[in-house]
Amino acid sequence: MSLRGTDASPFGDLVIRVTINLCGVAIATLLASRARLIFCTGIVRIAVLVGCAGFAAACRAAAQIFVGIYPSVPLALADAAIATLLMSVTFVFALQSVGSRRRARESERARLAQAAQATAALAALQDEELHVRREIADTLHGTLQGRVVMLQADLRDVAAALDGDQRGRIERIARSWTPCARTNCAP
Repeated sequence: MSLRGTDASPFGDLVIRVTINLCGVAIATLLASRARLIFCTGIVRIAVLVGCAGFAAACRAAAQIFVGIYPSVPLALADAAIATLLMSVTFVFALQSVGSRRRARESERARLAQAAQATAALAALQDEELHVRREIADTLHGTLQGRVVMLQADLRDVAAALDGDQRGRIERIARSWTPCARTNCAP
């Protein structure tokens, strides 16, 4: 290959070709990201994809003509068409990969949100169960204690109307039903 009339070494030729190709890829990538290709859908996506690849391939072909890789425009255009096709296919695979990863992340986020929601619902259910248990216990305790106090008062009234042995027996029964007598707490 001759570089603008001077012969280039094989290594120099390789460096020039790789540099031009990398510039073409960089242009295509920059255009695709600027066009927000990832967010396009349907025919718009295809048009933007081919447009980005085609423009990058045209820039690449122009650079190759400029440095003398292709001596004529028809060869450079044929190369640009092939490069457009290859870049388009590469974009399709890249978009599939990115879309797949995005769907996996969204699925994971949804799963984590559901798990957090389930955990919160379980905690709320446990709190409600504890609240109901306490309420039932307070209600039962208050009701039973009130009835025991009323029963003790009635037994004292009955004991006051009775004589000796019967009176003592009823007073013992009334004392045995006091909460402190049942739990051995101090009076």
